[in-house]
Amino acid sequence: MQNDKVYQFALQHAQNECLDMQDEFSNEQIAEMTQQLVNQLYRVKTTMQVTVSLQYGKYAIKARSARQGSFISVSDSETTGVARSLAPIVVPTRPITEDEVKDIISMINEAWYHVNN
Repeated sequence: MQNDKVYQFALQHAQNECLDMQDEFSNEQIAEMTQQLVNQLYRVKTTMQVTVSLQYGKYAIKARSARQGSFISVSDSETTGVARSLAPIVVPTRPITEDEVKDIISMINEAWYHVNN
């Protein structure tokens, strides 16, 4: 798992940035969470609209990658935070880029922040 390119991009980004969710998650956990989300988004090979969800600790994370109206939400038992994008989060017909991984982490971080503040 740790040799995965998404994991490596995410770990490097988390190590180089000051993220709000680092109050709760280690850099390795952020990389793992990002990798799991990206793997699910890439399972469906369509550029139209993909919605996936995963459970990470006490949080439910949901992501929709669409031509317009993409989002990532983070929910705990009481609150949901959402980060939105007008563009697709990923394009599963081509390899993911480092910038896309950074954007995903930023969106998870924004949604996590809304849940916890």
